[in-house]
Amino acid sequence: MIYWTEELSRKPFPLDYEGCVVASNGTFYAATISCKNVPVITVIKPYLTGSGDIEVARGLRLAPFMLTTKMHVPMISRSIQDTTLRFFQDVYARMAQSEALVLLHFSPTEMAWAQDAPPQVVNPVSVAPEPHPSPMGYNLMGDIHSHGHYPARHSADDVKSARTTGDLHYIW
Repeated sequence: MIYWTEELSRKPFPLDYEGCVVASNGTFYAATISCKNVPVITVIKPYLTGSGDIEVARGLRLAPFMLTTKMHVPMISRSIQDTTLRFFQDVYARMAQSEALVLLHFSPTEMAWAQDAPPQVVNPVSVAPEPHPSPMGYNLMGDIHSHGHYPARHSADDVKSARTTGDLHYIW
């Protein structure tokens, strides 16, 4: 556990740290999220604690802590994003405002992303991809899928299906 003092706040936070940070504005947890043993992102997020913890931290004269994130992989390219968007627009126009899905694969040796649209059954409220292997040398990391004319938020079905398509999920 790190008690976040004014002196520490003037230094870069060690993003390889895993554990709790207690600051004047709350308690935070640092964690690295991996997929298929590939570290993808390190996040600092609020740790659910009681309001009494904040009062104790203020009594210790700790500094406030800012949420931070560090990607361990390159950003998904604009080309992949544009291709995915065009695919979603095409499915939406041709298939009665249906949802669609694109799988995201990552190669730890190439440090590169790839995407593909597997065969899938689509309709305006769901998308069901058929099992589909990753390209050679790539790991399935997650998916991007559209919600057609519904809001871009995780539905109950999205949460259930997240268990089979990796750890990263984007809703458009």
